[in-house]
Amino acid sequence: MLAFRPYIVMVDQCEFIECGSADLPAVDYGYGELMSFTRTRITTKSKKIKTGYIGAAQHMEDVIVDVELTDRNAAPIILRAVRNGATARANGHIIREVKANGPVAFINDANSQNEMYRKTLQMRQPEKIHSDGRLDLNWDINPAAHELAPPNGWVHPFIFYRCSFGEKAYAYSLLNADVNANKILAEVDLSPLAAEAP
Repeated sequence: MLAFRPYIVMVDQCEFIECGSADLPAVDYGYGELMSFTRTRITTKSKKIKTGYIGAAQHMEDVIVDVELTDRNAAPIILRAVRNGATARANGHIIREVKANGPVAFINDANSQNEMYRKTLQMRQPEKIHSDGRLDLNWDINPAAHELAPPNGWVHPFIFYRCSFGEKAYAYSLLNADVNANKILAEVDLSPLAAEAP
């Protein structure tokens, strides 16, 4: 894992070759805030892995993901939404010139990494560890994604510009994603404006 809340992280001009495993992605970019992931390649040829990239980068540009997956129906890129982080203030994701050899997916797994905080809680907040071992820890409590969510339903907007995910290509689109259900609720085609995009 390269980042976790609430850090600001940049990865630029990197290659992740033959990383990951059947149970782990090649790159887990965590739930940091204001992160970018640019000019980078993720490739596997000699083994099959869980996924190529999973993360909440708000700026993802010039990225190629070409990986062999253990599950034929899995996605090589899985996007988290930054607003699922408890402390995140920013929102929205710009995905620009990203290419993957399969579909893109969306996920809300904000509490999936809670176990890594067990030792810290033991030292600093032992009352958050129940007698049966469960952790009293919840990151998916950002009011901007819950009680203060926009009334129009656009909680997690993504801009896809000149992207291709398997056979699906986006010239310039604004997407409203439901990261809990892994589906796109609405798509606004902005391709007539593509020539004017920076």
